[in-house]
Amino acid sequence: MNPIRAFSLKGKIVTAALRFLFFLVHLFKGKKWSRPRENFSEDPLHYTFSDAIYFGYKYYYKPHERYFDPYSSQKLNTLFVPPVVPSEATVVSITAGGDLMPYEWIKKEYCTNLWDEVGAQFFSSDIVFANLETPIDTTQPLGLVPEVMLNHMEFNGDKAMFDVFNGNGKFKGFDVLSVANNHSFDKGEEGVIQTISFLQSQNIHYCGTATTGEEQDNFPILERDGIKIAFLAYTYSLNHLELPLDKAYLCNHLPLNIVGCDLSLIKKQVLAAHQRGADFVIASVHYGNAYQLFPSDHIIHNTHRLFDECGVDMVFGGHAHNLQPIEYYHYTCPLTNLKKQGLATYCMGDFVAYDIFTWGHLPIWLKIEIAKINDRVVIKNVEVNPIYTYGIYINSRSRELRFLDARKLWAKIEQAEETGLPFFNENEVRYLKTIYDKVFFNGPLQMK
Repeated sequence: MNPIRAFSLKGKIVTAALRFLFFLVHLFKGKKWSRPRENFSEDPLHYTFSDAIYFGYKYYYKPHERYFDPYSSQKLNTLFVPPVVPSEATVVSITAGGDLMPYEWIKKEYCTNLWDEVGAQFFSSDIVFANLETPIDTTQPLGLVPEVMLNHMEFNGDKAMFDVFNGNGKFKGFDVLSVANNHSFDKGEEGVIQTISFLQSQNIHYCGTATTGEEQDNFPILERDGIKIAFLAYTYSLNHLELPLDKAYLCNHLPLNIVGCDLSLIKKQVLAAHQRGADFVIASVHYGNAYQLFPSDHIIHNTHRLFDECGVDMVFGGHAHNLQPIEYYHYTCPLTNLKKQGLATYCMGDFVAYDIFTWGHLPIWLKIEIAKINDRVVIKNVEVNPIYTYGIYINSRSRELRFLDARKLWAKIEQAEETGLPFFNENEVRYLKTIYDKVFFNGPLQMK
């Protein structure tokens, strides 16, 4: 099943034409491109013509659906070893979601009921986190993701859109957001400054961008029940844009998709987090290769380096636009020499978004508990929660978007129960269940 499903007539015509063109490409490149390109940086600033065609081929014609064998030489450790946590230990909960993106669907009139089924659970943790993948510069026009993406796009949101991202005013909203991603610089330096100002006006912490060099290392450390948690953020690309040479502090931009990339900024900031008293360090990392169900070898390798060389405790990955596996990585922290069990989420998928790429209609969100035992903070428990993004398209002015608990929906289908949903696409939901099962082929072990 091809995962591209346009909804408007124009979109269907354009995607059909593109699929035909990429079918012709498939005749020549299909065998070679049946597996991910080795060490592909996927950075538009450095694309060759072949790179751009390959990227379009993955999206419009044949995304990489196979799991590791025979494509990967590395295996991910999906087995969580639960620590022994005394009943009196302090426990803090963290909720993490994926990318918040300015699609045409993210409008108040389309999203009135977006959070009704899952919002109470998602926003209930002590700390709620996601990646804001758009500037919010209210002095400039909106920049929306079009139905069919054909060229460079420069995003921008507004307060009404952000209110949808933030729970429609029905819940407490986000505590901290990463703003380091490939669209961070879409509105230039002023866009970065305005986004920071906007988040400050909403009393939301941010990480990954700064207005001065001094501010770059003033990343948030949030304290809950005596546990101090640092939030860092980095991006592999700024698309076709570059930061001014004398203002690299505007965004934490590192070539994270390049083998052997320089991680000195991350090492410096993790050390600074410990010096500022952090008990636990979370790195939001915008990286990886899009439109494939598994991370490529070089991405796995660089992720392991974040633990082994930098000493982060947890990685929240994003950018691939679809869910990817999670890994429990056992390592020795280079700062403390303690043996640890880290968590890497390679991608939680598009979150508040609605792409014609249907894999993106199945994001996951995580609920993580961390516990303080004596002077150490450990991961106590992880829950993986799949969401089905249910979209109704009647015409350009009549749409609806809702988040549904995917497990409950799959159970209804298996039991032949009525869903009560108009225009319900059961085939898409069944197909996405197969995608989820491929990613978590052993089941998300030791997770609820």
